Amino acid sequence: MKLNIEVDLSDIYSDYENEESLNELVKNEITNRVKNEVWSKFKEEGFTAFCQQLDRKINLDKDLKVQETINHLFEEKKCKKDYYNPTEIVTIKEYIENKIEKEYFQNTSNFEALIKKHIENFTSSYSKELKDRHDMLFASQIVLKMNEQGLLKDGVAQSLLNNN
Repeated sequence: MKLNIEVDLSDIYSDYENEESLNELVKNEITNRVKNEVWSKFKEEGFTAFCQQLDRKINLDKDLKVQETINHLFEEKKCKKDYYNPTEIVTIKEYIENKIEKEYFQNTSNFEALIKKHIENFTSSYSKELKDRHDMLFASQIVLKMNEQGLLKDGVAQSLLNNN
């Protein structure tokens, strides 16, 4: 199927009597397109920047408000100092300070024992993790060497290394 279309440009431009009005229309169209593109870019980038600044400001204000609330709770709110002495009321900050002083600093040998216990737990778990890593590395090296020498069937080395 063949379709022939003829367009008579004189019909389209007959509405414009002189060349200046056509030039003016082209100029206006280009100006409008440029304005629209600049506006869309500005709106997109400006909105992104605005949202980022707003997010930073909200997070800063939120952190400040949370800190103020916590400070208010510790400084102003009161609780019973001791279960056995319910009449004495102290602030939460004073209660925590008294608890720490009573449980850790009055008996320095107890405090030192707690610190020593925490350090020993950390070092033992860390050394166990290092040993496990070393064992895994050593085992994977053995499997690779055996595979290079052809002592393992096809795919066995890969499956052993993938399981670890």
